[in-house]
Amino acid sequence: MVHLRRLHQSHGDRIEFLFVHIRDAYHHLPADQRDLGKDLEIAERRQQVHEGMEQHHLPFTCLLDGEDRHVENLYRAFPNRLLLIDSDGLIAYDYSSNSGTAVNWDEVEQWMQSL
Repeated sequence: MVHLRRLHQSHGDRIEFLFVHIRDAYHHLPADQRDLGKDLEIAERRQQVHEGMEQHHLPFTCLLDGEDRHVENLYRAFPNRLLLIDSDGLIAYDYSSNSGTAVNWDEVEQWMQSL
């Protein structure tokens, strides 16, 4: 999260940063309890997101994906993903925690500086 805060501080005046909260799959819970959390009311989700954003000191806007999971499905956003979307809505940089590699923060920085 430190990298995101630094990038936002350096480029937030030119680039819009959005954190998109998708529905939690509750993998941290035993399989027989996973459905318990899936029906959280929107107010509860907002509160969880607010607390998480404060805890990680994230200074940018957070959007909640809808019940239809449109954003999650559109960008295959689970489990963790960093996407840089250009002004045409195309993916310019794609990092997924499933990729087995770390985010190349230097590459992200170079892309942002090129705008």
